Amino acid sequence: MQWDMAWNWALDEFNTGHQAKIVGLALAATIYHLWQERNRRAHNQHFGCAKKMAESIIVLIRDKLANLSDGAELPAIIKRQWDIP
Repeated sequence: MQWDMAWNWALDEFNTGHQAKIVGLALAATIYHLWQERNRRAHNQHFGCAKKMAESIIVLIRDKLANLSDGAELPAIIKRQWDIP
């Protein structure tokens, strides 16, 4: 699938509500962690593990969802999926 087709599909599929927030958080967290890894490799010659990066991204998304400040209560199913009390 080409990038523009994937992007348009994602916009159509996840354009409202909590799903959109989760997709946005996932995208931002992924870009942030990839950029950090790129900088560590370029400047420190440190090569991180993909599994650790994925775990860090998941923890970051979970923490952000658990601490939303917009007053919106997360549905129970999202709390269960993301292990949020």
